[in-house]
Amino acid sequence: MMAKWIPFALPLFCILLLGGVVQLARDNRLLRAENRRLLDAAQQLKQQEAAGTAKNRALAKNVETLQARLARKTAPRPGPGAEPPAAETTAAPNASGPLGKMAALMKDPKMRDAMRSQQKFMLGQLYGSLFKKLTLTPEELEKLKEILADKQMAGLALLGPDDAKAKLATLQDARKQTDQALKTLLDEEQYKLCQDYDATLGERMVLNPVNQAFTDQGMALDDVQQEELITLMMEERQKLNLPSANEQQEAMAGGMPSEAAVEKLLQQQETLYSRVYERSADILAEPQHTELKAQLDNQLQMQKVGLQMLKRLMSGDQKE
Repeated sequence: MMAKWIPFALPLFCILLLGGVVQLARDNRLLRAENRRLLDAAQQLKQQEAAGTAKNRALAKNVETLQARLARKTAPRPGPGAEPPAAETTAAPNASGPLGKMAALMKDPKMRDAMRSQQKFMLGQLYGSLFKKLTLTPEELEKLKEILADKQMAGLALLGPDDAKAKLATLQDARKQTDQALKTLLDEEQYKLCQDYDATLGERMVLNPVNQAFTDQGMALDDVQQEELITLMMEERQKLNLPSANEQQEAMAGGMPSEAAVEKLLQQQETLYSRVYERSADILAEPQHTELKAQLDNQLQMQKVGLQMLKRLMSGDQKE
């Protein structure tokens, strides 16, 4: 189970990270501005000290003294017979790696709020067609978006150095809460629509960029074509015994699969896309069918590149 997550899990993982990356970029800009301000202030102090101002030298000395006192007061005091504090290199595995750092940032309430807003903003890309089908009031739709944003944020449990069982338990508990919230908000028919849509989320994530490319070329898929393609993709996935997007997300808690498992999964994905292309001839117009092959090949290459990027991130966790 742990190995079966490559085909659809990478887009899910990237969506989770995207919000964090956007917020980190904003934070970096603020930090650079603050750094420039501090450098300017330091330069002014150096100029004043170079001028031989005794007052500034005394003030700098007082600051150093106060900083030393503060450091002594805030430092943890070991009990009788306690060992000296461990060096930073003995921190928990992965805690200082790229994903570990991202997980640490997610503990900051401001960072979590910013990322949640980013996830909520991107819901239209994932669930736009579902929103149309549900015919909710504006107030109900807003509540649904809040629930789905919480569901997306639950995926953050996959980050960081916690063990696989703990991460999986956190993720599954969040899903139960999401499911209960949906049952409270929606009627039976609407709830079933949500469940059916969620079962094909991986296929929709693959198809969305494909359809966007079609749209850019003036041959967008209509609603009937989209649903038929999604059904076709799901049928072929099940024939190959590939897991759903939710199952793959759960498997991510176990970390990276072996090289052999990755290669096998990518081969299965290539087979899946080949079958989808062959069967789609009855669904698509000829120009659409020709373009689909190029788009699916591009998707496969993007998954390979995304996998390499993820491996570097997780390898960084292990080394540091």
